[in-house]
This record gives sequence, structure tokens and C-alpha cells, in this order.
Amino acid sequence: MSEWKDTLQVEAQDLKATGPVTLAQLARRLATAADFEVTLAIKKQALGPYIEQVWGWEDEFQRVFHAENFKPDSTTLLLYEEREIGLLEAEEQPDSFFIQSLLIVPELQGKGIGTALLNEFITKASAVNKPVRLDVLQVNKSALKLYQRLGFTIRDTTELTFQLILSTQHEVSNS
Repeated sequence: MSEWKDTLQVEAQDLKATGPVTLAQLARRLATAADFEVTLAIKKQALGPYIEQVWGWEDEFQRVFHAENFKPDSTTLLLYEEREIGLLEAEEQPDSFFIQSLLIVPELQGKGIGTALLNEFITKASAVNKPVRLDVLQVNKSALKLYQRLGFTIRDTTELTFQLILSTQHEVSNS
């Protein structure tokens, strides 16, 4: 196991959020190229188990893949109690908004962070009348459940993913 992951895991284990976490409790900052390691560590913690199920996790392959696909300009780091606990990577496209990744470290999943961020994102997309699109691995049942609860529907299916869309006509969910 890589040292960078061990370090982030130890820090994340110290986080204590017994109830919902509000957006007001989160700090955010645009990622920079210097955030390569921390974003890879967040990816490994939050998405790693699903990648492992589908392809197997190989550190070197994932490092190269992340290097080729990491876009600091479209990545926002999420901070809770001054620690990086997740990321949101999203882009506005001509006909929609596309969420590439919404990742929260496992210790803070299920605390309302994803729901709050998605509702905020949906509200912004609705203001400009654009749908929101994203892909989710079929094995990631908890993420699919969250997206469907917020009104996303399956637009298409690939061998490994569901391609989801949310019309801007959808009302923001408070659940």
C-alpha cells in the first residue's frame, strides 16, 4: 500500500461527523497541479473498491490514468475541518453540465454531503436551463441510489456504467 494513501486514511479516520454535514461546514478550493497526490488518494479511497471489483486496482496504472485525466481547472476540492475529504470534477458543456466525479472519503459518506452538493449543482444548472449528466459504475449501487433519489434517470447503459441524466425541469430534492 502506498504511503500517501496511508497518510490520508489516518487523517480521515480522525474525522467525527455523527450527523449530516452542511455545505456551510465545507470549505472549497479549486485544485491545482500540486493536488495530484491528494486527488489520487481521494479517488483510491472513494472509488477504489468499485474499480477493484470491475478491473482490479493497480497502483501504477491508476497513477498514469490519473495523470492523463486530472484536470485541476475543473476540479474543486472539498475540505471539512481543514482536511481534504472529497472532490467534485464538473464541466459546463454546450448542451449540458457533466459531472465527471463526485467523490467523498468513506468516513464521511452518508452524511448528506453528496446530496447537498448535487442539489446546489442542480440549482445552478436549472438557472441556465441545462440538464446534468454523469456516468456511474454499475457496481456502485449506493451512488446510483443517491442519483436516482435526486431524480436522475438512466439514459443509456454500457457494459460497465449507467449514463444518467437529470432534466432541468426537475425540482431540487431536500431528502
